[in-house]
Amino acid sequence: MRSLKVFSSLPKSLKYAALVWLIPGLLFLSTALPLAATFPTSQDLGKQSAQQMLVQATPDGAPPTTERVRPLDVWQQVYERLPDLPREDQYISSETGQIATSSTLISRLIRYHTFVRGRSPNYRFDWKLTLADYLGVNELIRSAGYPGYDTLTVNPLSGDREAIGQLTRAQRDTLVNVLVSVFTTANNTASPTPTTPSRPTATPRPSVTPPVIQPRPGDAQLLQL
Repeated sequence: MRSLKVFSSLPKSLKYAALVWLIPGLLFLSTALPLAATFPTSQDLGKQSAQQMLVQATPDGAPPTTERVRPLDVWQQVYERLPDLPREDQYISSETGQIATSSTLISRLIRYHTFVRGRSPNYRFDWKLTLADYLGVNELIRSAGYPGYDTLTVNPLSGDREAIGQLTRAQRDTLVNVLVSVFTTANNTASPTPTTPSRPTATPRPSVTPPVIQPRPGDAQLLQL
């Protein structure tokens, strides 16, 4: 109200000048505010870019998966390639009271490598670190938390360390190579490279031949006109 009183007390020339500046300003604000409301914020742009990256990371817009191959499904392939490896599958299941034949040295080695230590199964160096754990020259393997400690009647850690320790250096290198090969092959099989669909070939249209106009009587006279 006070600003209105001040405005009414101004001379007419100043009132006209104020209106000349005030009206364009109000028009600009009325058009700029709706535009500002439609612009996405930096957070919205970040969410959109992250969603686009997730969609582009997988074929056909499928949701990304954190693990393409289950590590527990490949230990049989290791024994198929290396049948002389110790199996260490004589332990009793604490739940069924039967021999847990699926709990083998390699299955527990893979579980310790991927789940306990969180190492990649696709690199030789990571597998060498895991074998160094079993040999007692790297990370300490804790009995509580070792695969099978809570499902078998006897903790298999000491037997597994002894079995790994009896392998020669050449046998350990072969084991590392087979593990990397098995996981690499399984990953490539689980996620085949999508093929680009071929474009349909366009059917050529038949060419239209214009009809031949035969000369008629009187056409020569038309040329003389």
